[in-house]
Amino acid sequence: MSRYFDYEYNEVDYDKLEENFCGDTETVAYARYLMNRGGWDAFCALIPAKYQGIAETALDEDVPGSVELNRVEEFLAAKEKREESDTQKRLFLYDFRDYSRKFKLRMSKMKDLLKMRVLKNLLDAEEANIAAKNCYRDYIAANYERKRRFLKQAIADLPQTGWPYWYHKTNDGFTAYIFYVELPGGLQVSWHGTDIADMKGVCENKSRKWDGVVGVTLERIVECVQTLCPSIMEDKFNRTKCANEFAKVA
Repeated sequence: MSRYFDYEYNEVDYDKLEENFCGDTETVAYARYLMNRGGWDAFCALIPAKYQGIAETALDEDVPGSVELNRVEEFLAAKEKREESDTQKRLFLYDFRDYSRKFKLRMSKMKDLLKMRVLKNLLDAEEANIAAKNCYRDYIAANYERKRRFLKQAIADLPQTGWPYWYHKTNDGFTAYIFYVELPGGLQVSWHGTDIADMKGVCENKSRKWDGVVGVTLERIVECVQTLCPSIMEDKFNRTKCANEFAKVA
């Protein structure tokens, strides 16, 4: 969803529109999209008269409409992909909630195994990350701090696992880095962060790329644990059996 419009042509937030319209590429692109679809009359039907002058200024660039239309259609396709990913994530979280307490408790019973300890810290970091995005404002900072703490603990042990891990610097204006770990089975998981100091001891590796899959970090950590330790969710937990399974492949 655009910060100012939804794509059902409904009005959303004109204060932010007035403040940020000029130079905001997403809004300008969407304005051009409306122009291509229905002309200036369609755009005026959406935007109150007091904002049309701002819109005229923003649209006064010598860029072919078809180019902008292609850009917006790419944006909409990416938006649809994100929404599909969000739906899949919600379905997984709903399912995971049914057995998460048992799953995490059994992982904790094997935290003397270094690689299981790393996976548990990564799992806890992602749960804190999800909680920060879905909690009341008063608890956002505390959840993000929990995420940082768990990732820091995982980073301390990662050199001994042999698993690839690295970070990329970002320049999106909101975050400073993306931290990546490649779990056994080629399962890539990642987290954004705002303080580059968190990456102390982690190498920046520009040659390694993001795999392009959005919103699967929790699911992939759980999948990794279940692959390495198939008996972890058996009715009667046998720690020795599970640890032996884990040691063979991890």
